[in-house]
Amino acid sequence: MQWLSETFLLSPALFSSPVRCLSHEKILANQANENSETRFYFDDADNLIAESQQHQLPNGHQLSAVTRHTHDALGNRESSTLPDGQQISWLRYGSGHVLSMALDNEELLGSERDDLHREVRRHQRGRETTSQYDPVGRLIAQHSQLQQRSSSQGATVQGAGCRVQQGKAIRRPSNTAGSTRTMAC
Repeated sequence: MQWLSETFLLSPALFSSPVRCLSHEKILANQANENSETRFYFDDADNLIAESQQHQLPNGHQLSAVTRHTHDALGNRESSTLPDGQQISWLRYGSGHVLSMALDNEELLGSERDDLHREVRRHQRGRETTSQYDPVGRLIAQHSQLQQRSSSQGATVQGAGCRVQQGKAIRRPSNTAGSTRTMAC
């Protein structure tokens, strides 16, 4: 086991932390060729806490980037800080299921679950998707629509998504304002 401490000055926030770099016998931790090198750093619980990349550009300049990750006590990823300083964060509840995901504190995805922890509703930046399940837990229908449009603009997808039926015309699936997927059993 090798202990090291690295400081990356090109990261928006100074990254200096003692981390354990696992040897290649347990996991491939370093990858390199003559133009680039990628390193993966893990904490004592074997959670990935940083990825560093260094690239030699054709013009002779070097490009370095670091992505950092934090985890909760159960090892679930809580946040990732990208090389440009943007932060992706995940909100989870006790069993580890994701409730929401945000980029720089702006929600990208939010979901609702039923008592069996199945996702029944998802909100994605103006689009809402609802899911229905049969008594044994199989997905039988999904409906997706833009929240600012009426549901009368919906389309129906039948047979595991192989065709879209809107009115009486059968068309290939496309990005429509709303769609319903009915799964064949």
